[in-house]
Amino acid sequence: MDLVVIALPLNRAIDILRTVQEVQWLTAKVVVQLDGANEAPQGTNRSVMAGQPVLELVRQPMAPGAAITKTLMDFILAAIALLLFSPVLVVAMLAIMLESPGPVLFRQPRIGRSGKPFQILKLRTLHHDPTDTGTQGVVSRDSRVTRVGQILRPTCIDELPQLINVLKGDMSMVGPRPHVAHMLVAGRPIEEVAPGYGARYRVRPGITGWAQVNGLSGTMSDDAFARKVTAHDLAYLGEWSIWLDLRILARTAVVSLFGRKAFEAQSHEWRGL
Repeated sequence: MDLVVIALPLNRAIDILRTVQEVQWLTAKVVVQLDGANEAPQGTNRSVMAGQPVLELVRQPMAPGAAITKTLMDFILAAIALLLFSPVLVVAMLAIMLESPGPVLFRQPRIGRSGKPFQILKLRTLHHDPTDTGTQGVVSRDSRVTRVGQILRPTCIDELPQLINVLKGDMSMVGPRPHVAHMLVAGRPIEEVAPGYGARYRVRPGITGWAQVNGLSGTMSDDAFARKVTAHDLAYLGEWSIWLDLRILARTAVVSLFGRKAFEAQSHEWRGL
């Protein structure tokens, strides 16, 4: 779907907002039809489609040419990284096999672009528990984390199998981190806790993202943290560029060397970071 047209008068702003929230996970452009007394305020993003004036509410996250460029960059970087880090992956997988019984890889359904589910791949860093659905987040000093996991998690080595997800087209090198379906934050659906959350599905999820390289990684433990992560993700969607992706990848390399908290989250305007 490329375009969603809302044919409601602007004085029904609440209904328009609710409609936008219902379709925000789509990659489509969302517009309001303008005719007669339905005049848009000055300074808004107005355009003409099929001879009909419209007010642009939600733009597509990136132009088709830019999306192709990002996909090519993802494939090239993932292939190179998988080749370079294959010795590290082999050593890590052997260490996991020797330390504790269970599968080497952790697989879990996550939500991807346009709400499509996929199987995410990670190195197993917890003691194997067949009854564990993976929906319980890992907290500080979690007893489920293995000794090998205590090394893999801070250095992000456990995320390396997701390079395969990138090559399969499920993920991108950079983008909002994928979450499980119907994720709860302190017992409430995250869509209720963090307004605009659904817009994250407009792009492919990433191995790393703007939130993660600003110290916002880990379990969505409270409302404030969930809103801050979502705000960073939406800022990424609004300001996306190849340069921004490269900048995030460079910061990710620093995180891998110095730990997940190498860059602490900032409270001021994100563009200044």
